[in-house]
Amino acid sequence: MTLSSQSFFEAKDVLSIRISCEECPSKLTLPITGLKEIPLNCPHCGAQWFQRATGDLSAFKHLAESIRVLQTRTKEAHALIHFELKTQG
Repeated sequence: MTLSSQSFFEAKDVLSIRISCEECPSKLTLPITGLKEIPLNCPHCGAQWFQRATGDLSAFKHLAESIRVLQTRTKEAHALIHFELKTQG
């Protein structure tokens, strides 16, 4: 017999997005609500996190905005949207 577990969450469960620097131990947690500026560089060591010329900064901004929109869905929308987390094991 094989047992598996799945972990799901809703957009309303997302409070923040955390960026971890690959060059130093710094981590930066950005709240979903009120997120205005996304740093291009690590505030601790200055390593570049995003480049304006690539799509990753734009995708990050769209992801945060999309989560905010999903968090404010009205009750007239009769479908729940869940995200699945990859679990170790």
